[in-house]
Amino acid sequence: MNITRTITGVDDSGQPAKVVVTTTEPEAQLDTAHPEMLVGITCDPAQYTTRLAHWPAARMTRIFGYPGKGIPPWKATKNDARTATVRRLCPDVIPHVSFKDWPTDRDAERMVHAWLDQLPTPSPMPDLLGGPPLVMVSHMHEPGPKDFPPAEYRRRQFLLGCWLAAHPNGHLVELVHIDANIWVEDKGGRDLSIYLPGAGIPSCDTYARSWKPYPTVDQLLWAPLTLAAATGQAPFLPEFAIAKRPDDPTGQRRADLVVTCVIKLRSEGCRGVSWWDDLGTGGTDFRLDDQPSRAAWADAMAGRI
Repeated sequence: MNITRTITGVDDSGQPAKVVVTTTEPEAQLDTAHPEMLVGITCDPAQYTTRLAHWPAARMTRIFGYPGKGIPPWKATKNDARTATVRRLCPDVIPHVSFKDWPTDRDAERMVHAWLDQLPTPSPMPDLLGGPPLVMVSHMHEPGPKDFPPAEYRRRQFLLGCWLAAHPNGHLVELVHIDANIWVEDKGGRDLSIYLPGAGIPSCDTYARSWKPYPTVDQLLWAPLTLAAATGQAPFLPEFAIAKRPDDPTGQRRADLVVTCVIKLRSEGCRGVSWWDDLGTGGTDFRLDDQPSRAAWADAMAGRI
């Protein structure tokens, strides 16, 4: 079946532009109830019930372990019920937890094993080969902006991979390495190998440069698509966002760019993409608070684009 889409976006000079794209897809691929790409949303935990709850179909979300707090627990505790809350609000969600603590290798190993012990081993055990994990985990995400030593970062990723492989529940977890697109393109000299560990799934948090006109799709997605091509693995964007510009009062141009990006990511076999529905560094507002942008991300989550 031929499917024709008219994509409204902007060209390199920031002027409106339209592109007509026709693709041929077999009937079996038109089942939008089961989109191949995991599409998620991440917001301030204080807004789980007012913001995350509006996205019950979310397939992934980020949960951060603050310094000194270890890995966000799977089971609710008195001090941290975030993972349990997102699983309740979004039944099909894959929590993607991050942590920074690493006092010593031995301490880190004990912490990781204690966290793995919490995970519920399915019974009977499903065939998870090629399927979604129960949870994703990252250590020291976006190491470049933190000026983290590259060799130490890669060493820790390798150890994490070993600890996951040795634990009975390790097969329920995907280890994810996270780079940062703006750092790589600027301070990193467009070198995606600086922090590439060779362990886990390579990914790249991807943000538009909100102080400039909206980028083209190729400009915005350069880092994750280049990383995917270099490693031979599917693109993966644990964080993705574009701030609505002042010269786009309704958000329609942002929504059109979102649609174009989603189409491109699907065509590249993207593993997953999660919108950063929150403020960013310096207070940049990436939230999907305009109707066109919310509708575009809802269509992405439902597999309609």
